[in-house]
Amino acid sequence: MKEEIKRLTLPRICAHPDAPNGCGKIIRAHTIQMRGGLSALAEADHVMELLLDDGVLHKVPKGIRVASTFEGFCKAHDGTLFAPVETRQRHIDLIALYLFAFRALAYSRHRKAIALERVARYRRLDAGFPLWAQARFQRRILAMQVGSTRSAADLAAMKNRLDRMYRSGNYSGFHAAGWLFSELLPLAYSGAFYPEYDFRGVPLQRLGHGDASFEILCATLTPWNGMTLLVLAWIGEPDGPAERYVRSFQALADDQKANAAMHAGFEDQENLIMRPSWWNNLPTAAREALEAMRMAGTEAGSNKTPRDLNNAQPTLSAAAVKAIYHFSGANPESG
Repeated sequence: MKEEIKRLTLPRICAHPDAPNGCGKIIRAHTIQMRGGLSALAEADHVMELLLDDGVLHKVPKGIRVASTFEGFCKAHDGTLFAPVETRQRHIDLIALYLFAFRALAYSRHRKAIALERVARYRRLDAGFPLWAQARFQRRILAMQVGSTRSAADLAAMKNRLDRMYRSGNYSGFHAAGWLFSELLPLAYSGAFYPEYDFRGVPLQRLGHGDASFEILCATLTPWNGMTLLVLAWIGEPDGPAERYVRSFQALADDQKANAAMHAGFEDQENLIMRPSWWNNLPTAAREALEAMRMAGTEAGSNKTPRDLNNAQPTLSAAAVKAIYHFSGANPESG
């Protein structure tokens, strides 16, 4: 069964808002751009990828051509859609932050589809066990299935809204904030998640209870023109969980933001890309603490608990903030 799950594949579908119109061959698209992104973190053309896969944390060196990739776009659309954030004359505006959010969402939606396929196979793993053991096992799998199904539906709903914005050119309801740090951080990530706690550890939304709607936040930490850019983007209610999460980050002292952003990656992101020597040179206790943070809330880890990331340890960076950006679809020229 383990080998069958490893070989699991999904229909190869392009996530572009106009797909399948104009689609070409499906490729392994990067979540973090290769040129100026992964290449900035690479050593001997390799980065370290920290990937949570089926409950196991893998630390694997990968070449920049294959690291942080997923089969989520066709070659034609991947090249044209993300050109504004991958060309040499890159500019930070509403469209750039929208594209970062769209790619983060597309990646998480693809990974959630794989998770759903795996759960369907897990349901057969208890064959031959006593009835009491099957009942216990199926209850656990049912919780995984319900959670994955709900998450997949929420990701699909957000993508539908982003698709409509792109096709209409009307970005009303889209909100994004960015922070450009004064130096290149040794970490990158891209993905969408449910913000459960803010940066002070204050609860924002309680998942898995009732039928209340949940908000998703798209986060990207990426090299940008020799520095590092953090992008947080959302579609949600005023003063909702996503907006309060972003406000709590903004309230941190500027010399603590880079450290908090790096810790938040280990807290909430499924796929992390690192400079290999940085990770390998961390003290053993620091690596173990970061791995435990990454595993919290998973089947193989401890329960996720509120954390105050204001002075998170170990200290990973004290980089200064060089620039701050705020954009709203209702006012695309703001920033």
